[in-house]
Amino acid sequence: MDAYIHKGSKIYTDTYVAPSMQKVAIPTYPVNASVMALIKSDPNILSEAKAGLNAQARTDLEARLGTIPVTAISNIQAGVSQEESARNAKIQTDSTTKQQQVAIQPQQDTKTDTKQEFFK
Repeated sequence: MDAYIHKGSKIYTDTYVAPSMQKVAIPTYPVNASVMALIKSDPNILSEAKAGLNAQARTDLEARLGTIPVTAISNIQAGVSQEESARNAKIQTDSTTKQQQVAIQPQQDTKTDTKQEFFK
């Protein structure tokens, strides 16, 4: 909330992706009285603040993306296409190899009488 009250303020957060493996964060930023009063007066203020911060982050990202030269984007697209082609070729090769291995394997004896007599 200080980000709205004091110009230039930023709030840093961490997302816990594996709570069972991560320690609980220790708050290091005390909430001031005016922020607490604002939170109590409007239960939706946290959602509004998150939405505002997300919108600002998206605007900043779009601005940064706009500075990437077209040639760099083309190079990235070409690299992605090469990776995709290599992956598809590997999948095809692996599939063909697997089919050949299955074709070479001797047919298993489907007779169970011999096995049953042996174990009696």
